[in-house]
Amino acid sequence: LEYASIPSGSSLEEEIEKNRLPTVDIKGFREMTKEDVPQVVKILAQYLKRFEMHPVFTEETVEHMFLTKKGIVHSYVVESEKAVTDFVSFYLVYYTVHRHETIKGFSAANLYYYAVTKTPLKELVNMVMVTAEKMGVDTFDTSDSMENKTFIEVRRIESDRSCSLRSCMTVSTFIFRITRLEKSCPKNWECTISSRL
Repeated sequence: LEYASIPSGSSLEEEIEKNRLPTVDIKGFREMTKEDVPQVVKILAQYLKRFEMHPVFTEETVEHMFLTKKGIVHSYVVESEKAVTDFVSFYLVYYTVHRHETIKGFSAANLYYYAVTKTPLKELVNMVMVTAEKMGVDTFDTSDSMENKTFIEVRRIESDRSCSLRSCMTVSTFIFRITRLEKSCPKNWECTISSRL
């Protein structure tokens, strides 16, 4: 599959070790509930002020867009002394793989919105990646928007990508973590990927 590859001069084993997710446990990290909506609106509004252009979320919008809907969107908060201090979310995209001998499809978690006031952003993202991996998600993607560059070790994926993955962390056109590769398409086949929400 042309989705991710091992950087030149590196081996699969080296990439697995280099990009292994850390053991992380953030006290008070839990799934967001409807009762958290007012506090999430508040910290999200405060956090987004640092960006020149940003959306303004109402309680109705936050409830609609971020409350966990299994298999669609997943949101988490960090609670400390009965107050929500941090928020993070991701949404899922499901890909169908055509004309491949063994791989029929895979799922990708995409980092959505977040707001931090207490927990370091890198720790919060590590926690949500570990959470997604435990759910059985195959990849974790993000763009370089918001403050993502502060926690992404950017490694560009080469244009001749020819591998597939089971538990791989990627960053749009950047690679985050590879833990397994599958053989590429048979030479006489043309493998294609299509997505569905």
